[in-house]
Amino acid sequence: MGKGTVPFGWTRTTHDLSPDRAWSVDELRWAHDYERSLLREWARFPKAGDVYVALQDIRVKYITHWRQPFSGSGSGTLRRGTRVRVDVFEFNPEPVSVHAEPLERLLVEKQLVDPRERTARGYNGFSLSIRTEELNRLFALLRIP
Repeated sequence: MGKGTVPFGWTRTTHDLSPDRAWSVDELRWAHDYERSLLREWARFPKAGDVYVALQDIRVKYITHWRQPFSGSGSGTLRRGTRVRVDVFEFNPEPVSVHAEPLERLLVEKQLVDPRERTARGYNGFSLSIRTEELNRLFALLRIP
């Protein structure tokens, strides 16, 4: 089976993979490839620097960054009207999810990240993790770089 080939009968996206099990590298790739194939039919894949605005309050995941080999995560509500700039890595022009930075960074950080984390020694900021499907359904594209 070559790269980008999803086995017959595979119908799981990355969102469908349960965190209760360790998935193989192949299974993770298949999930990405399958999800990407579904998105190609209707979605616009984000480009680095695109700016989007949330059309409603949206539940999002975020990643906390630290000055040591560690990261944390959490989830919270991104408020309607929040603008984000996406980061897309060049090696993947059709991402199934992206990292995003809110343009009103300090405000969003206070809304999402627990104050104990924000003030903890070694804390070095946060970023959002947004699925391409969500960008297309729950956000509007404002600006293309």
